[in-house]
Amino acid sequence: MLRIAHAHGNRAARVEAAIAAGVDVIETDLRWRGDRVWVRHEHRLGCLPLLFNNRVRGIHREGPLALNVGPWHFRLDRPQTSLQALLDLVGNRAGLALDFKDAVYTRDGAEEFVAAVLATIDRSGFDRRLELTGAWPLLDIVRGARPNLLAHYSVDDERDFDVIRPRLLREGGAIGVSIRVDLYSDERAAILRRSGADVWAWNVEGDDEARRALERGAAGIMADDLELLARLGAVPERTS
Repeated sequence: MLRIAHAHGNRAARVEAAIAAGVDVIETDLRWRGDRVWVRHEHRLGCLPLLFNNRVRGIHREGPLALNVGPWHFRLDRPQTSLQALLDLVGNRAGLALDFKDAVYTRDGAEEFVAAVLATIDRSGFDRRLELTGAWPLLDIVRGARPNLLAHYSVDDERDFDVIRPRLLREGGAIGVSIRVDLYSDERAAILRRSGADVWAWNVEGDDEARRALERGAAGIMADDLELLARLGAVPERTS
């Protein structure tokens, strides 16, 4: 079972806090601007150094240099953090879960994004656990390039589960699933167990949710709360 610090890779201070808490993996969001891989959850407003999101919650609505107006979140794009800078900061002190954020990409643009991520990791010499999650089309490209990497396809709503279910039946343990914890019912957990898929539950809030997810077969618990993750205790790493 992995303890995954949700979104803690997106800020330098959060990285240090997650490492101090002894988590197994730090999750970070990746965006592509056509020339470089940037670490952030938000969209960027064109050429302006302003980031924005709609209807985000929890840790994604925090600053610094941020303003929340109703469902909207705005933040200055300062400092800008590249994937290389994140790898330098983590420095093999923890594993990473790279969340490929969805956007409108051409096929060439999507392939350039994936290639840039993989090349950056290769150059860095990063040798801790590396996990992949996020947008399905990008994960398909990753799996084509690196079939040895296990990708966790993000299930954000009921429709996502209905769409991924036939793939689970075909591919079994060749793919993983990162499922929103409130969608992780007994029925869906039974389907996932039968498929042999590696399952993460996100975004877990509280010990009871963590316990239920583990009882249903989750191999990873993703949460904002570092104290919750610390209470889950040290666990052996899964062999790849």
